[in-house]
Amino acid sequence: MEAPGAGVADVDAFYRAYRAFCRMLAHPAVALDVRLASGELVVFDNRRVLHGRSGYDPTEHRHLQGCYADTDAVRSAVRLAEAAG
Repeated sequence: MEAPGAGVADVDAFYRAYRAFCRMLAHPAVALDVRLASGELVVFDNRRVLHGRSGYDPTEHRHLQGCYADTDAVRSAVRLAEAAG
């Protein structure tokens, strides 16, 4: 039984493209490695940046905190702040 619209040719094409994409992601020319010091943070648009973490020393103390903001809520807060002067 096939998924709708997913014939064998489509699946083969998908996996060819997927493997090519993975090879591009693994290329050092497209990676930026950043090590943050204690107290530093990084902010990015989660819809625009493909991100991940590499290995780390499990004996080191690590604290990872995620904070997510909806774009519309941020824009609204900026408009309100600007209107308040």
